[in-house]
Order: sequence, then structure tokens, then C-alpha cells
Amino acid sequence: REERPQFDFGGQCTVSLKHRFVFVHVLKAGGSSLHEFFRRALCRPEGNKWQCADDVFRLRFCHAVVAEKELETFFWFSFVRHPFARAISAWRMALRPEFLHGQAVPFDRFAMDPTALQTQTRLMPMHWRPQNIFITTRGNCPVVDFIGKLERGGRFERDMKFVLERIGSQELLSQWKEHAFPHMNENEEVGDKSLAKSLIKGAVAVELYKRYEKDFALFGFDRHDT
Repeated sequence: REERPQFDFGGQCTVSLKHRFVFVHVLKAGGSSLHEFFRRALCRPEGNKWQCADDVFRLRFCHAVVAEKELETFFWFSFVRHPFARAISAWRMALRPEFLHGQAVPFDRFAMDPTALQTQTRLMPMHWRPQNIFITTRGNCPVVDFIGKLERGGRFERDMKFVLERIGSQELLSQWKEHAFPHMNENEEVGDKSLAKSLIKGAVAVELYKRYEKDFALFGFDRHDT
């Protein structure tokens, strides 16, 4: 990992020294739910909080983690999401009351000109920046060992199972088998294909594909699969 990801700010990484893994959070691709999964599996509840040993579970800014040589031999992984579904998710999050401070911006306007939303919400634009900038170098080389996909139809389950078996932690495997996966910061309608089809069409679909063309190419997503 001599080269860094293209986007230095990024999100937070889950780091476990004990279990020798680093999860790199791509914003709006299920990262909050994955952080919570690891927290529940590796930490112990104490009242309304979780007590976590620093060597077992720790959230750190990814740009600092990537620079640490002692973590290079750890298992690094991340998850990405279909760019169209992710764009809808980011747009809906930006319109939540806790973020919106101006006028609500229709999805088609956001798709054609993201700056129109940027001036109306407190949500940082990095939430709808291309996913490749979080986990690849400018030469398109991944900075992680494995990239899973947050997709329905069993793909996420297969990828998550591979990750957990690769880590080899019984705590994580038990959490996966015995408890429901936590869904944080998500609206069920985002995964509704009828909603996506109503929003992703015509000039909107063309513009979004152009914006996220590298994500489609690097991560193997189908532009016709909404």
C-alpha cells in the first residue's frame, strides 16, 4: 500500500489488532451497519454504550490507517454498492431534517447538478463522490485485499461470509449466524427497484452513468440493473 487512496478525507475504518483486519468504509455503501456489526460482535454492552478494548475494535480515520506500515499484513476489505442505488440513498439522506437547511431538491435536479443539493444540505458532498476514490489509487489499483458488494439476491451474504471466514474470528462468525444484521442509516425504499426505475431513466440515467462510469467499470456493476 505504497500509494494512498485518491480521497484522503474519506470515512472511518474499523481496525482490529487482535483479529488482524481493517474495514475501509465507503460512504453510503452499508459502512455504518458494518461498523455496528463488528462493534456488537467484538465489544460488550455496558448500559446504553459498548465497551471496546482498543486492540479488539477501534474506529479510526482511514487516511491515517492507510499510512501505518504495521497494518500492511492485515486483511483489508471494503464493500461497494450499485452507483444508482447509492445516489438515491445519498440524496434521501441529504434531505433528512437533521441535514436539510434550505429547499428540498428533486432527484432529477440533483442527478444533473449535484451542487444544487450541496447548497441546501449540511451533508458533506463526499457521500455522493465516486466510490473508487475511497479504495483505489489514481492508477486504479485497489488499496484493499477484497471488495464485496452490497447487493440483494444473496451476493452480500456470500461476500460477507467470505470476509468472516477469512478473518477467522469465532465471535464474528457467531454474531453472523445468531443475530440479524443491523441496518443503520437506511431507508427500505432505497432497495425498492420500482422506486429506482421511477427515478433512474432518460437523461438522469445517462448523466449518472457518466458521473460514476469508473465505478461501473472497476466494480463490475451493470448500468441496466436498477
